[in-house]
Amino acid sequence: MSVPAATEAIDHLPLAAAGFTKATLQAACEFLAKADPKLAPLIEQHGPPEHLLRKTGSNFATLAKAIAFQASWGAQLATNAAAAIYNRVLAACSCTDTLTPEALLAAPAGALRAAGLSERKAGYMADLARHFSDGRLSDDKIGAMEEAELEEALMPCFISGRLMFCPPELPSPTAMEAVAESWRPYRSLGTYFMWKVDVPRSSPGKSKKAKKKET
Repeated sequence: MSVPAATEAIDHLPLAAAGFTKATLQAACEFLAKADPKLAPLIEQHGPPEHLLRKTGSNFATLAKAIAFQASWGAQLATNAAAAIYNRVLAACSCTDTLTPEALLAAPAGALRAAGLSERKAGYMADLARHFSDGRLSDDKIGAMEEAELEEALMPCFISGRLMFCPPELPSPTAMEAVAESWRPYRSLGTYFMWKVDVPRSSPGKSKKAKKKET
């Protein structure tokens, strides 16, 4: 699942909850390596992400964390900076380890903004929390959903979630979906390996300075 944004989470949803085992994870990696030659070197370099099988916890907390860890221009925030923001969000919601929908909805919007969330991110998180709080989404429902069904269920929480992870210089969302089509039914796993691509990252501020210098 390359889209929407939630399914491209840095941590991803716990693979064991999706029915993966070491054997099926290995088989999925072999499938992806054959389906997409460009993924094959990454899979060979990093191997099956067995550590994700050990991940447990709330799907809501994982999805909310994914939002916090994304920069506004679509790149991944530096881990330390993102972790600091997320920890402040936990504090603003009076949560120690795990963020809950109820705690996030009870937190003042100003407190979330002061923690470092943009207005848009705070809105995404609140909408996601409402979906979990009123029962439209739950860990059990997510675990039972098919790929397309999950995407449709999450899309209202990430109005422009596709664009949130797609800076202008990258291929369009439609083009990215076309590339990932050959990864079915393991698009989430394929996306995991895409996060492993070693590419230089720079902030929009640095990019503007560089362009100004060139002119």
